[in-house]
Amino acid sequence: MIQNPVRVQGVSKKFCRSLKRSLLYATADIARESLGLTRPPGLRRGEFYAVDDVSFEVGPGEIFGLIGRNGSGKTTLLKIIGGISRPDKGQINVCGRVAPLIALGAGFSPVLSGRENIYINMAILGLTPAEIRKEFDNIVDFSELAHAIDAPVQTYSSGMQARLGFACAIHTRPDIMLVDEILAVGDIGFRKKCYQRIAQLKKDGAAILVVQHNILAMAGLCDRALFMEEGKPILLGPAEIVAQKMETVDASSDGAFHRHEWTQGVTTTEPKITRVSWELPEGQTTLRTGRSATLRIEVANVAQHRESGYASFLIRKSSIEDPIMITGTSREQRARPALRDGRLVYFLQMDPLCLPPGNYSMKASFYNDGFMLDGVEGCAFRIVADAPLNGTFLQPHRWLSENGNEKTI
Repeated sequence: MIQNPVRVQGVSKKFCRSLKRSLLYATADIARESLGLTRPPGLRRGEFYAVDDVSFEVGPGEIFGLIGRNGSGKTTLLKIIGGISRPDKGQINVCGRVAPLIALGAGFSPVLSGRENIYINMAILGLTPAEIRKEFDNIVDFSELAHAIDAPVQTYSSGMQARLGFACAIHTRPDIMLVDEILAVGDIGFRKKCYQRIAQLKKDGAAILVVQHNILAMAGLCDRALFMEEGKPILLGPAEIVAQKMETVDASSDGAFHRHEWTQGVTTTEPKITRVSWELPEGQTTLRTGRSATLRIEVANVAQHRESGYASFLIRKSSIEDPIMITGTSREQRARPALRDGRLVYFLQMDPLCLPPGNYSMKASFYNDGFMLDGVEGCAFRIVADAPLNGTFLQPHRWLSENGNEKTI
């Protein structure tokens, strides 16, 4: 087993925001290198550091997360580790076979079939023809594309191409896997299968680097993480602690644990969930086990769906790998939503809220005749407790005595 398959030491990467100036700098740098000269230190006019002096190591059997807001340098760093881009400063040591799961399907030829693309893609990833033939059926089975494997890839949807790309990458039996947001594609069943396969690769000793914006999923999936801000390393440590740090630094970030409201704009004439929120009793500022809470879901452009449409919710603990804690639909009790300012507003009261303390992720959806018309995922929140909970969940109960007296807890 390779010790520390990935080692990043003082790596920096700079870019120029002006295309013309970038081409000029590139020409000058090529000329300097051809003459054996080094590039000038520091930033030139218009340049900025996308990655700035980053160092860390990833051991075998470890899942390492890169966390940060958009533009923090996560994907750039992953591309440098994968050999797609060169660092301007620092050193990258990568030992073993690498499976880059970055922009899955981008390298497929659209006019060739899925079968032909598997052979080409796997050969590029370093497998011999004999190894590809051995893994071919497993790749097709995992991707669930047997019905379309001989069709041109240009007839595939983006999700189908991502499935095929993921299946190819994981069947190279990599020592190092680089994962960039690809777990956000596909249906929930396929994503869960991807997580399970990543967990198996971890058990087999692979070093796995993951970039993902869902903080809850990262905290539940990764062993350690690096929080980056504007290319700079801010905090390196256990994933849950780093995720909490990101929440503190970026209170407006999607997925911040403390949030109780999520909104999105209306961009079409189709039904659209415009707001999902928790409403708390007066004087209460956090969701608390054993206290009352009301889930509010607002849907716009639904005049024709008022009678047949219905809202649903699903709550998980931390990540998609965790089991569903609670789910339900407004259709169960034939609840009639309120019509306010052209929006249907659904209210779901939980009194008391029995979920145990912890971090959760929620999905809210709007259906009509069994078809989902809109959904909002990644609504992350935290539940706290007034006192330590003795058990895995809260069950409201009361003790009864022979004389009829009772004590409610």
